[in-house]
Parts: sequence; C-alpha cells; structure tokens
Amino acid sequence: MSNFPTSESVQIREVWDENLASEIRLIRTIVDKYPYIAMDTEFPGTVVVPTGTSNGIDFKKNKEKGVSFRDFGELLMSSGVVSNHKVHWVVFHSGYDIGYSLKLLTGTNLPRTKQGFFDLVRAFFPNIYDVKHMITRANGVHGSLKNVAEQLQIERIGPAHQAGSDSLVTCRVFMRLKARFFGDRETEKLAGVLFWLGAVDQSNEP
Repeated sequence: MSNFPTSESVQIREVWDENLASEIRLIRTIVDKYPYIAMDTEFPGTVVVPTGTSNGIDFKKNKEKGVSFRDFGELLMSSGVVSNHKVHWVVFHSGYDIGYSLKLLTGTNLPRTKQGFFDLVRAFFPNIYDVKHMITRANGVHGSLKNVAEQLQIERIGPAHQAGSDSLVTCRVFMRLKARFFGDRETEKLAGVLFWLGAVDQSNEP
C-alpha cells in the first residue's frame, strides 16, 4: 500500500451531464475490485457571481453542461457504492462533504438532529474513515490536507482545490497512514468517527 502509481499512470476524469451515466456504469463494474472511495466536494453553490478564475472552475460551463443533482443522486443510488458494507469511504474533515452527499441521495432536507444525521451516515456510508480524525492518532502528523500530504511526502496529481485531485490526495494520505502508523486492525478501530462530530455509532466512541 505504500507504493503509489505515478502521475503518468493516473487519470482524473471529467464528468458532465452527457457522460454521467456511462461513468456511473464504469464505477459499477469496478467497485467490487476497488472498494476504497475517496470523496471531496468543491463549490456546492454560488453565493455571489465569481470573478477571475476561482481555482480553474468554469462556472458558465458547469451551468450549461453540469450534472443535475437529481440525476446524480439517482444514479449514485444505483452505482453500488452507497449502502454497501464492502465499500470503504475515505474523507477529510467530512461534515460538509457528507451533508451535501446525503442531501443528494435522499432528495430531502437534512435531519434536524445529530442523531438523525448519524442514522443516515450509517445507512449510506456504513464504512467511513475521516482522515482528519486519523491524524490525531498519528504522532507528528498534523494540519490541513495539503500539509499532511507534504509531511507524508505524497505527490499531488492535478490542481489543488479540485474535487478529483483532492480526493486522490485524501485516499493516498489514508493509505500511507494505514501502512505507516496503524495497520489493518488499528485502522478498523478508527472507522465511523467523523472529525469534530464524533462517532457515528456510539459503540465506536474513541
């Protein structure tokens, strides 16, 4: 797990409305073989009209060719990656990422209580690891995702603050932490604990 593919062998794929269904079908065919999925969200909404480049995000193209949240939620539900106990989700300081995802998957407002939120997390993401929580147990590792990646000497592929690149860095940080600090058994003990929010299942409270 400490050996990562080089930038030349990794492809970050762009997904738009026109190729969403085919990309989800591809995920469905490989999820059993590759059951680790890292998630990151960027720019979930626009409060003001952006000026300049805003980290390379093309807001006009997103408005014209982007994926409908309803279509994405429906296809994600049928992808085999959610509500699957064999899939391991990897996130970094994940409260908002999970919140946005649950809103997509349920098509409704989020629960008003913390327990209601945790009930949904358990239902849709039964195996989830928050790397921000993991580093609190890794001696000498601290800071933002960028800082942690640098401390662990992990190469970034693609531009920062893009969901594909940040997700890949998050997954690589997880794998490096698992190999260097925890191993399989200790890593499993860290599942289901979200940084700042606490244990999704109270029996997992650290």
